[in-house]
Amino acid sequence: MVAELSGWDALWIALAGGAIATVIAYVARFFAVPSEIAANNRAVQQRDEDLDQWLADEHVRLKRVLEEIREELNAKGLFYSGEYGRRLNLAKEAAIHAYRDQERQARRDVALTREREHWPHGLWRKLSRQPPAQLTGPGRVDEVLDGWATPPTKHLSPGDEPPRLDDPRNRSLEDVLAEVRGGVADFE
Repeated sequence: MVAELSGWDALWIALAGGAIATVIAYVARFFAVPSEIAANNRAVQQRDEDLDQWLADEHVRLKRVLEEIREELNAKGLFYSGEYGRRLNLAKEAAIHAYRDQERQARRDVALTREREHWPHGLWRKLSRQPPAQLTGPGRVDEVLDGWATPPTKHLSPGDEPPRLDDPRNRSLEDVLAEVRGGVADFE
């Protein structure tokens, strides 16, 4: 024989069942947090490795491009001309610019990965003493980029000044605005 429940009894049972289901969902969700943190850390590490590999590959590519420019200018008898410094600087600027953009995208990708973490992840990281993974490549590449930015000097005579490299790492909108406000003759 089934006893009939009053409206209030049914309501309390439904509320209790809903509360129990919510608690179970939160507990299950909390147990998923460690694997999500591991996946996020892995994603950051892989992005860091990709950035490192991109730099290593670009280094080889840039050396080849610079050698091609040297061979071309030498064949034309222009090795000791101002064209040598100008062409090498343009190739170096393009490589530094490309790295700057690669690093910026890597930082954005890492930020998106971190946005997937919420307070349970922060709590778990604190309890387990696991700081968020970081990009390590950008902190180690300055030596390479400084090498790329070295002014070409092989074509210079004693006392000559090397051509200035317009280093993309030092460009800003503020600099461009100041230049444009000073005049637009370069664009006329």
